[in-house]
Amino acid sequence: MSWRRKAYIGFVILVVLIFAFLVRSMNPSRFWHSLGGIRWPWLVAVFFANLLNTWIEASRWRLMLGSVKRNVRSSSTFSAMLVGVVGNAVLPLRLGDGARAYFLARREKVPVASSLATVMLDRMMDATFFLLLVLITGLYFHFPVAVERGGILGSIALGGAVLGLVILAKYGPREQMKFRSKLSVMLVEQARRFKEGLSCLKSAGVLLPAGALSTFSWLLRMSMVLAVFKAFHFDLPFIAAAVALIFSNIGIAAVSTPANVGGFELSMLAALSLFGIEKDAGLGCALVFHVVEVLPMVILGLVVLWLSGVRSSNLLRQLESPPENGG
Repeated sequence: MSWRRKAYIGFVILVVLIFAFLVRSMNPSRFWHSLGGIRWPWLVAVFFANLLNTWIEASRWRLMLGSVKRNVRSSSTFSAMLVGVVGNAVLPLRLGDGARAYFLARREKVPVASSLATVMLDRMMDATFFLLLVLITGLYFHFPVAVERGGILGSIALGGAVLGLVILAKYGPREQMKFRSKLSVMLVEQARRFKEGLSCLKSAGVLLPAGALSTFSWLLRMSMVLAVFKAFHFDLPFIAAAVALIFSNIGIAAVSTPANVGGFELSMLAALSLFGIEKDAGLGCALVFHVVEVLPMVILGLVVLWLSGVRSSNLLRQLESPPENGG
């Protein structure tokens, strides 16, 4: 049995256990009643806001890609973001970031290592503003101890990662270094290309607008959560949307499953319980929100893959065996 099949079996078992835990005390009639009163225009608004947020994230990533190649097409970064959503939904171990890096490298003819470096920077930028969101929200809401500890550990990990990338960007391998074996030459070449992708760390002209886009992105995500609350007739304040967003991101980071199934629902339910929302209505809200947020983007991503001639079934093999030239 391959490791991929074992991973999928493990994910399925984990998802089944999570949902068994969620539904063990659920009242079916109340659950279906919560779904029957949905105000659909709010969910339509969530879809378009999610589409806009994906474009914003693609624009932020495009800024960082400027250090690798000038004038990267916006359509390429947006399409690659959608492919990344497909990757997270169908590939094990959350290989969506690798999928979008590879797709962008293939579309724009840039080295895979450089593209992957910009993806890492993009993720770290997003994580930085997430931690800022946790900090600001913590001024107005008392988080459970576990969340506070997670924020501290996340800050330490992020700081270490940023420091490591800064060191690599400044003191990475030099082209004049000589190596004897072909493997050494290949590894150093890939490291050099990776370093090339980190060069935007030196440019305030990239980091400042990228930070502005990150701020807008997180505000838009909070607005999406608030819109879902409106769809389910939850009379909750804006701070509740921030708390639910924080909980859901921590939950999907802690529980690694394809499309974040199970972890998202569990963490969203935990957040809603802090504001007095009953379990049945909270679970319905979490499930619908997850479907509206993920399913349309997966469908769009599959359309992008189909139009580009890349099959999702072949994407993992391409990630495991990237071209030696990095193109």
